[in-house]
Parts: sequence; structure tokens; C-alpha cells
Amino acid sequence: MKDKHDDMVNSIRRSPHRVGIENHVASTGEVIFWRGGSYATSPDSLIFTRDRRVFVVEYKAHDKKRSKDRMQLRRHMKHTQDLFKYFEISGLYIHGSKLNNLEVEEI
Repeated sequence: MKDKHDDMVNSIRRSPHRVGIENHVASTGEVIFWRGGSYATSPDSLIFTRDRRVFVVEYKAHDKKRSKDRMQLRRHMKHTQDLFKYFEISGLYIHGSKLNNLEVEEI
């Protein structure tokens, strides 16, 4: 299951226009944030745009734990904002099992 998840996240970060992100200049794989020497959180990807915006991506193949997943995304966004203070931070909650049929919610 992890391999399919990773494949989908890699497809999203390599083609961010598929989820509505234009003017992208860089993207990451999974990022691990640390705070005070302890693990804090790890979003699936960060996608940077020319207009100083960072999209924090959380992808789920199935939309079963929607409220928990959104809380997780908000935690990712807070840690991203702490590091990138001069960027606008947006969250993308993406779910679906096929790249051409993803549901994208901006938070």
C-alpha cells in the first residue's frame, strides 16, 4: 500500500498542475519536521510557487478519516508556516485512487 501511496504523491508533485497549482518552481517528497529534537509532523509534499506560496500536500487513497486527516494537514501547515514565515501557506487535501480522478480540497 505504501508503494502506491508514494507513486501517487510523486505523480502529484511532478505534475502539480493536475491538482490546480500553477507557476510551481520546486517540490519535495515527504518532509519530516522536528521540533526540539523530537518528531513533529511529516506532510507528503511541499510545492513551492513563484509567487511565494507553499502548498502543503496530504494525499489519501481513501477518504475514510476525513476529520482526522484535516487535523493532520493543519498541523503540517502550522509547522510549515513556522519555517517559511514570508510565504503564504495553503493546504491541499487530496484523495482518490486514480491520477485523472482526484478530489482536491484547499484548506
